[in-house]
Amino acid sequence: MISISPSSANTWMKCAGSASLKSLVPRDDETDAAREGTTAHWVAQQILLSYQGTQILTASQFVGQTHNDVEITHEMCEAVEIYVMDVLKIVQQHGALQTLQIEQRINPSTKIHPENRGFFDAGFYDPGTMTLFVWDFKYGHGFVDVFENWSMLNYAIGLLELIFTDNGKQVPPEITIKMRIVQPRCFTPAGIIREWSINEGNELRGFANRMHHQAHIAMSPGAPTATGTHCGYCRARHICPALLDASQIAMDVIGTSTPIDLPPQSMSVELKFLNRAFEIIKARKDAIEADAIAKMESGIDIPGFEMKVNYGIPYWSKPNDEILALGAAFGINLIDEKLCSPSDAKKRGVDVAVVNEYTSKRISSKKLKPVNSTIVNEVFKP
Repeated sequence: MISISPSSANTWMKCAGSASLKSLVPRDDETDAAREGTTAHWVAQQILLSYQGTQILTASQFVGQTHNDVEITHEMCEAVEIYVMDVLKIVQQHGALQTLQIEQRINPSTKIHPENRGFFDAGFYDPGTMTLFVWDFKYGHGFVDVFENWSMLNYAIGLLELIFTDNGKQVPPEITIKMRIVQPRCFTPAGIIREWSINEGNELRGFANRMHHQAHIAMSPGAPTATGTHCGYCRARHICPALLDASQIAMDVIGTSTPIDLPPQSMSVELKFLNRAFEIIKARKDAIEADAIAKMESGIDIPGFEMKVNYGIPYWSKPNDEILALGAAFGINLIDEKLCSPSDAKKRGVDVAVVNEYTSKRISSKKLKPVNSTIVNEVFKP
């Protein structure tokens, strides 16, 4: 089924064909990073909802718990706290705690498309100042720009429809929309909290019209594809003809000889070309590598390559009472404020082999590794 969700708007707004291509590719198993992000969002949701109830929760109360098969750490809770405090600060300034909407579903079918549906992190409307606030909590490290961010615009359009259109009301033409991205683990000169403001009457309507137009193209047969930095986030990049063509052209550009001593202006132009070419080739390489790994896991050989599996840090895979009993058997206390990690248990003196029997490791990554050239020659020997 073709999906044009708000969370992927930054892709389908630049490449309409990506929506139909992605429908042909099964979703990959959720990565560790994705699971961590989901868990961080869940903790933030629980805390914000608690402020609308009678028993307020704090981030520290979640440390050591497990959600979505992910242990909630101090680092995660510190990031969540930054996001939650930003939301609460602005909510309290506007007296909007009870009207704050958290993880609500939107479907701006009229403004964009009936298939445009998803959830936003948090938002509210203050009728006194005629201001709409929308938040997007990003737990990852990669920088996400708030300026002309199509997902944020999509959330804002959906929230306006939820608040006004669905209740038979008109959106005030003087309304101001403030979109905020909170990204605690991304350190840039722009800061970890970034805001972009626009006026509904003069600007958001124009963005909505563009999204409406592009969404209908994306849902049409034969929607065109276009390459760019968004390719790196598209799970269908390994079957994309546009990315294949662009990567081959990029390799030709990189292989073109140029004078050794370039003047500054020419150097600037070539650097821009090379940066663009590098991004395209990397996106294509990542796509083909992921597809090759999937084929190797299904038993298909890829000549000249083998798969290297990397594992993350060990975690306890037995119940806590069994771990404590293990420590007691060695005369070692394995709990301070909470159960210590397997690595700490080894440092405290528990036999390494025994600890390994009580732990597991998640796969952190899979990489293709070129094999000896002699083997390759044997494969292709006539």
